[in-house]
Amino acid sequence: DFLIERLVRLINETDAIVIMSSSWRYGITCKAHHQDFVELLAKLEEHGVHVVDYTPTLNTAHKSIEIKQYLSEHPEIDKFVILDDDEMELFPKEHIETINRYGLTDENVDEAIKMLNKN
Repeated sequence: DFLIERLVRLINETDAIVIMSSSWRYGITCKAHHQDFVELLAKLEEHGVHVVDYTPTLNTAHKSIEIKQYLSEHPEIDKFVILDDDEMELFPKEHIETINRYGLTDENVDEAIKMLNKN
């Protein structure tokens, strides 16, 4: 819950919206991960976090390519951060690398808030 509370703080302090590009999104279609995905969405909703949309799933594409595709289809998005433990070679300035075993840290959130609230 404290990890989700950190995400809530980020959203509250920046008016950010959540677009999911995480491998968690495969739970939409993958039966083996579906229950975990449903539980994650429910937990997010309990904390007032709404996943607005999902990046496309492109066969054999890295997540950064899927994010690039999503952004090209949504030109209204002019400011964003990517919180991920994978490398994001296409978005080095927007990427805040998390560490899988720790998840979203207070330092990650502080950095994201600073990036999103820049004029």
